[in-house]
Amino acid sequence: MAKAAKLIFSKIVTEIDITRSLSIPTSSLGLIPLEEGHSVDMHVYDACGRLWIFRTSVLQQSTGCEGLVLSVNWLEFVSHKKVEVDDKVIFTEEIIRNGPSVGARLHIQFVEILDHYFSNVCKLDLVFNFRKLNMVLEAFSI
Repeated sequence: MAKAAKLIFSKIVTEIDITRSLSIPTSSLGLIPLEEGHSVDMHVYDACGRLWIFRTSVLQQSTGCEGLVLSVNWLEFVSHKKVEVDDKVIFTEEIIRNGPSVGARLHIQFVEILDHYFSNVCKLDLVFNFRKLNMVLEAFSI
């Protein structure tokens, strides 16, 4: 079984993203067929393999902003993962080939800005993954 992942979009998280909903440019998610005023549930897996179902809807053009928003379950994800302003969320699509069958799976991860730990060294973007964090910390201690 072969797997290949491609970046769909990434975004630096804002205050509105962690208090209301995550806004996404419409062009970033061409794989979700939506019309204005409609919504669809987007099935996304986190780094631990947990399935998150985000209600995705199109912003009304009358708001002056065109794009998609993730609302239902997004704030639960933010709370569970402790996502903060200036963290980065990354959505990827994994194409899975198993013989003649081909499937796709969306993934989300977030990058935590660890500047409060390393402010005197530099600003680091690290994927919130303890193995990678330990590797970085070991490198600093050598």
